[in-house]
Amino acid sequence: MQQKMSLLDFARCLAILKASFPWKRLPPLPDMIITLPIALIAIIPLWRIFDRAGLSPIWSLVVFIPVIGLVLVLLILAFSRWPGIEDHIRVTDRGPR
Repeated sequence: MQQKMSLLDFARCLAILKASFPWKRLPPLPDMIITLPIALIAIIPLWRIFDRAGLSPIWSLVVFIPVIGLVLVLLILAFSRWPGIEDHIRVTDRGPR
């Protein structure tokens, strides 16, 4: 016969599980110390890429969103139209010779 777990027992089990993960006990400051310089290093080239592509360079600030920021920036660059590049191609393309 199976015993039902009380709500208090369930809460205790959750607390034990939560305490067993070492990264949950770390304060958020070390994460910020590691993440901030990496994001700042990524901002400068991304700012220039967005500017040269004809898109708003403000999009490069999306990198600061934790976990998914860089993925979002790459998706924006991959699937958006690049007006700056299209204008450059239109000006330099003279057709077949």
